Amino acid sequence: MLNPYIEAWQVHDLIEKKEVKLREVAEFFNLRIEKLNPKLGAFMTATPERAMADVARLEKATAAEISKMPLYGIPYSLKDLTWTKDIKTTMGSKKYENYMPPVDAEITVRMRNAGGILLGKTATLEFGGRHFAGGPLETRTPDPLIKSLTRARKRVAFVGSFVTYDSIC
Repeated sequence: MLNPYIEAWQVHDLIEKKEVKLREVAEFFNLRIEKLNPKLGAFMTATPERAMADVARLEKATAAEISKMPLYGIPYSLKDLTWTKDIKTTMGSKKYENYMPPVDAEITVRMRNAGGILLGKTATLEFGGRHFAGGPLETRTPDPLIKSLTRARKRVAFVGSFVTYDSIC
């Protein structure tokens, strides 16, 4: 059984040493998403079928092809702002809740070509706006620390975390 907090390089090493199969990695994380997402609301769209299709494609890759894939077997998610062909992309907006992009975004193509396994699309504020915007399709991820704060302290905590985030980016 994999550690749910395993680092990407560790997954890569396990796959390279054949201690774990690509299919096991994808199934492990798909099951975690299925189990935890109803409570956490982290994924707008889980894509277990796409993950298994990525695994099937990667299992057919030759050694030469694998050597050119730096993310070979690494599970990842994309923000629900990123276009993914034939996968719902809502951008956190009610207006786009059933939108299926006709093409993949460049990052989607690059992640697939690098050997990644797409697990799904993570929740976002409407059009990626700031937190105070709040989108109609936004899922609220519970935060026990924030729940315990008073209204005024929540604002301070929010502003403080935003300043910290902006200052390191």
